[in-house]
Amino acid sequence: MSITKSFQIITKRMDKSEEKRRILSVVFGSHFNSYSILQELQSQNVEDIVLIYSHAGLASYSNIPVEKIKVQGDFDSYYYVLLNLGSRYEKLILFPSDDLHIEFFYRYYDQLLEFCYIPLNPDTYQYSIEKFNQYKACEELSIPYPKSILVNSEEDIEGISGIEFPMIIKPLQREDLKIDLFRNIVLHTKDEWNKNLNRIVEVLKGGVKLIISEIIPGDTNGTIYAYCGFRSPLGSHKILNQWTGKKLSQHPDDYGVFSSASNEAPEEVRQYGEKLIEKLNLYGFIEPEFKYDERDGKYKLMEINLRPMMWNRMGYLSGVKLHYTAWLDANEMGIEKYEQDDSRIVHFYYLRHELNNLKRRQGYWKVFRYNLFGGDKNVMAIFNFKDIKPFLFDLLVLLKNLFKK
Repeated sequence: MSITKSFQIITKRMDKSEEKRRILSVVFGSHFNSYSILQELQSQNVEDIVLIYSHAGLASYSNIPVEKIKVQGDFDSYYYVLLNLGSRYEKLILFPSDDLHIEFFYRYYDQLLEFCYIPLNPDTYQYSIEKFNQYKACEELSIPYPKSILVNSEEDIEGISGIEFPMIIKPLQREDLKIDLFRNIVLHTKDEWNKNLNRIVEVLKGGVKLIISEIIPGDTNGTIYAYCGFRSPLGSHKILNQWTGKKLSQHPDDYGVFSSASNEAPEEVRQYGEKLIEKLNLYGFIEPEFKYDERDGKYKLMEINLRPMMWNRMGYLSGVKLHYTAWLDANEMGIEKYEQDDSRIVHFYYLRHELNNLKRRQGYWKVFRYNLFGGDKNVMAIFNFKDIKPFLFDLLVLLKNLFKK
């Protein structure tokens, strides 16, 4: 592949000097979480930031990056961009926003390591992304998790007798990054199981391993908690900073993505998160997510993400600058130990998702009102007078969605 054809420089606002600079922050992706990373770095006067993306999104309209580069989306195109940037900078700090980016870091780790700061432990990556191994770690650490079985073949399906409906079926790894495959299937009844059985068997015959887990009952509004920590890939591999919070609501349903969140979480979530990071020997941005089970009063691990999640800005809003922590670590500078501010409740909401929920969900008005106005401090995502284009782009998408039948 030609290097010049693998990417397109959309905007360039670099210093005119030809002198090679020391370090560059490289943010991947153009969605909501990428924009939050840009905002945090800018707030700490980090100037040299490049955005790399494959599809236009709200972050690609931001005026924060000094350069925006659109790639074709395959791993080679990402690599050629980094090579090009590496010829101008001594070191690149990589900020992922999607599982695809982490997979890219893993596959090209050896080629990138010479000139990139990579928030990943390649030695534990493959093991740690398998849900069954995450639950195995929970078992060894006495951390609660949903009843689950590993399904390697059609013969293992009989094991579902130990799992009650409703249940969720997921590939053991994020196979949808590589092949055309579902991320999950939610089944509520035996009839739904029978209707999907042929599909499940075909997937197993294709060599994909599945994990089948019970779904913890109850509404997800206010019951999904997260630990977010950054563990250095350098030196002593310490957890440098961390914060916890909870989702107030999701979009478009209980199995959707962030809509609103707060900085509230119990101490167990912090303790469990720390233990899992150490046990699985993970580096970079780590986010174990838990759900409260009202049947036994326990917080049970749902999954572990290895990159900044969609509502990562909650950390910054409650006093923990996790992305700036990574920047300081890459620069080998002194790192302040942030204490999360829990003296007041912060609500962070994504207006587009909240309005869509209000339109589609019956009886959502009380939840909507609380999410937007129920905190001691209420912050609407994206809106920034000094960088208004991302908000306007998102507003257009919102209006289109609201007027759809």
